[in-house]
Amino acid sequence: MSLELKLTVEWDGVKFQASLSKPLDISIPFQFEGERFRAFGAEPATSAPYQAGDTVLDVQAGAGCNCQVFQFSAHLHGTHTECVGHITAEKRYVEDCLPSSGYLTAVLVSVEPIPADQTQESYNLPFEADDRVITAEQIQGALAFFPNARSDALILRTMPNSDAKRVRNYDEQPPAFLTRDAVELINRLEIEHLLLDLPSVDRAADEGKLGNHHLFWEHNEKKTITELLYVPNRVSNGKYLLRLNVSNIRSDAAPSRPVLYTLSQV
Repeated sequence: MSLELKLTVEWDGVKFQASLSKPLDISIPFQFEGERFRAFGAEPATSAPYQAGDTVLDVQAGAGCNCQVFQFSAHLHGTHTECVGHITAEKRYVEDCLPSSGYLTAVLVSVEPIPADQTQESYNLPFEADDRVITAEQIQGALAFFPNARSDALILRTMPNSDAKRVRNYDEQPPAFLTRDAVELINRLEIEHLLLDLPSVDRAADEGKLGNHHLFWEHNEKKTITELLYVPNRVSNGKYLLRLNVSNIRSDAAPSRPVLYTLSQV
């Protein structure tokens, strides 16, 4: 027996319906073997059977069950959602920054990063020769296709787009990042949840300043950033219902599995 679950949403005075039985997964899973993406010089995540004395919890080793112990970082090894605790001395937990309903309104747009020397916008540090950036002008232009679509979340998909992002070595192919102007625009739009398919909103080598992170959380510490998405090309730009599906881990960041639900006007 299959159930067709539907949710009615009112967004800017217009009613939409979302089919919860047709989620669009936009995450990259945490993987412990095979080809995986690399970023920030981190070693790959690992997994090994739990061992206590002579007991190894692995069926292949003769145990009655499998019990894996994982070594990974939420920030380094897959799609994750982070809160202001990422940059504060005080411990802050991402689960305290999530919507009580579990659902968010979201707009997905696609932008193609440009060489930094092609914009008058700035960053927290001087641009370097090979920097590529996402600008406020680009985001504003992409959002112009969805006028008056005030949303809880903004999802940025970088172009060109392919599933190679799932296994890209960002240490060899430095990723794009946002200009300071882009983050200021996102703040003015009152976006509370920013999602993007890059390892960071900041340049990977930024002297540890994380200036865009600080700017994003400057006036609202309840906001979140979700990084390292992969949004397939079959998912069109537009308005969606979003569920972040953040793992219940008491930390500044946790693995997440954001999914989108297509909206149909009622």
